Amino acid sequence: MKQIIAVPAILILATISNAQGLNAEFIDRQIRPEKTFKATEAHQGVAVDDHHVYAINNRAIGKHDKQSGKRLAIWKAAEDSPLKHMNSGVVINGKLYCAHSTWPNSPRENSVEIWDTKTLKHIGRQTFPASDGALTWVDFHQGSWWGCFAHYGEAEQVQRTEMVRFNKQWIIEKSWKFPTKILKSFLPYSCSGGSWGPDGYLYTTGHDRKAAYVLNVTEDNEEMGLVGTMSIPTAGQGIAWDRGDISMLYGNNRSAKEIHASRVFFHELPPKLLRWLGPQEWQRDTDGPIVSLGKSNAFDDTHIFAPCVAQENDCFRLWYCGSTGTVAERVFQLGLAKSDDGREFHRVSTDPAYSFGDGKHSVLTPTLLHGVNGAVVRDHEKLRMWFSATHFSGPTGLHTLHETTSSDGNYWSKPTPPQLKNVYAPTIIKTDEKYLMWYTDVAADPWVIRHAKSDDGQQWKVHEQPVLTIDQPWERTRLFYPTVVKTDGIYLMWYGSYWNGQSQKTAIGFAVSIDGIRWHKHPQNPVLRPDKSRPWESHYTTSQSVMRLPNGTWRIWYASRKSPPFVNKYFAINTAHWMGPKNKLDIE
Repeated sequence: MKQIIAVPAILILATISNAQGLNAEFIDRQIRPEKTFKATEAHQGVAVDDHHVYAINNRAIGKHDKQSGKRLAIWKAAEDSPLKHMNSGVVINGKLYCAHSTWPNSPRENSVEIWDTKTLKHIGRQTFPASDGALTWVDFHQGSWWGCFAHYGEAEQVQRTEMVRFNKQWIIEKSWKFPTKILKSFLPYSCSGGSWGPDGYLYTTGHDRKAAYVLNVTEDNEEMGLVGTMSIPTAGQGIAWDRGDISMLYGNNRSAKEIHASRVFFHELPPKLLRWLGPQEWQRDTDGPIVSLGKSNAFDDTHIFAPCVAQENDCFRLWYCGSTGTVAERVFQLGLAKSDDGREFHRVSTDPAYSFGDGKHSVLTPTLLHGVNGAVVRDHEKLRMWFSATHFSGPTGLHTLHETTSSDGNYWSKPTPPQLKNVYAPTIIKTDEKYLMWYTDVAADPWVIRHAKSDDGQQWKVHEQPVLTIDQPWERTRLFYPTVVKTDGIYLMWYGSYWNGQSQKTAIGFAVSIDGIRWHKHPQNPVLRPDKSRPWESHYTTSQSVMRLPNGTWRIWYASRKSPPFVNKYFAINTAHWMGPKNKLDIE
């Protein structure tokens, strides 16, 4: 018997009636049910990866083909298994993680159970012996694990339900309360499902209502904010966003033993941006740094960072900032390395390729004029390079924007007088005869990213408000090192921040925009993180250059720092590649 059930192509308006006791704001969503298939295990939760859907009940998991719905494998708990009440699940890096509790038994025990998705073999568990409530769902978002400890019964009990974020040791580091309106709708049950959406909001479900509650989670508030309520075709229980097809939401119909997949339309998020917010999987493809510190007594023997890469005539040239001396004494100059493939570089010279010229000011974070796809463009046959300069041991620490030009990339003009103050890490592109710049404003903490325009690349008009600020849980203290690339008519930005909850580490986030002013951050930021298995980039990964290559793939070059003590402000330059967004959404 064929398992796939065709679903009429109708749109469900994403709202909910007041009869359900909510006066939530209308949220601009529409849902198109796309497919449904039978799954005996569709009772508690659902999880999804690129090719499979996992139906979850109390003591069993069915692995189904995503396209046909055919069950390919099943796991069942043994009679003496401690697993009693499994709930929602999520697939991360080939492992299925399921929330589990012994509810309604007391004393209550909670755990996260782990399976290998290829074999559906149970391979591990994380227990929470001192936890309160019942663990009903877990999800991975912005480098951290999140979950919900639910309470049931009367209103005063259900109000104890909370969403938590775990640290690397699975210890709760922060918790949030649910809005009272939602808790009332849960009664006498509680929150059954939760999954971070592609728009950066948390989507949660109750036990038996056909509704998903869209929540905004911020570091400063102890209670999550109710953005709105979205009608869904499944009645509560676990839900899961498809990380490969990011506008697809999965749920289960426990009474009919069915899995439902629905397309969600985000009207406040332009569809052509949405496809860029799927998995961004950068692959490191070298065995070590591509540029390391210079030899002893060289100008770059202690600090090296901020690669600026251009490809012309089948040759990659990489300018970088290098310095000798202590952190307090550092004065950066530019070095130059070349490559045929963008991966294996050699220094052109052991001497600097460019200096500010006064022996005091550092040349920092260079950027070349770019066109589409991050490709370098020339003005009047000349390369134009902008950079930030400062006198680190001077009295003010003022950072200023300067420019230099070159015909061949080897000999550069003297720096211009300051074009703009408080500028660090500029990135500049030319479009429609206008020069567009994004940069880190270092005038005061917290650092933010601003936007400016110019008719000539010299006189700049700064947008009144910052275009990017700290507003995601992983970001801390400062945003820095924006790199903007325009491709397919949209703007992409990679940027850095200190990684909240990760001691002495930075990472790279990502955002997309139609106009370069209103940005939408990736819900799974940071997209490029330090790698503890590579000691030379175990703690810092920032100050990057990004380019779309002629074959359609992407390459990033970035600086890194090893573990403390931080003798080297930055330690090495590295590279990685990305195949680009996987999915082209059906958005018509």
